[in-house]
Amino acid sequence: MKSKLLYFFVCICFLVLGILNLIDKKYVFGSLYIIFASSYLFSYIAKKPIKIQLSEKELNDLNVELRELISKGNKIEAIKKYRIATGNGLVEAKEYIDKLEE
Repeated sequence: MKSKLLYFFVCICFLVLGILNLIDKKYVFGSLYIIFASSYLFSYIAKKPIKIQLSEKELNDLNVELRELISKGNKIEAIKKYRIATGNGLVEAKEYIDKLEE
């Protein structure tokens, strides 16, 4: 939550700085700061993770690799690998690994 507020605060600061520079007739800097503000805003909006659909074969291959990591005691590595492969969040990945562990 704090990172979202900080992101929003930085966006507002760039926007205000751009407007102040435009008022002061520093058009280049004002425009640049407004561009920075809008890029921060767009990157903030677009920060949603992309979930990847795996085919049956890919999912089976991934499950084999994950079970190997779990059997070696590398549960955290298995969670990381699952998150990278699927784009799922931490909670979903932990639940999936826990089911595989049973």
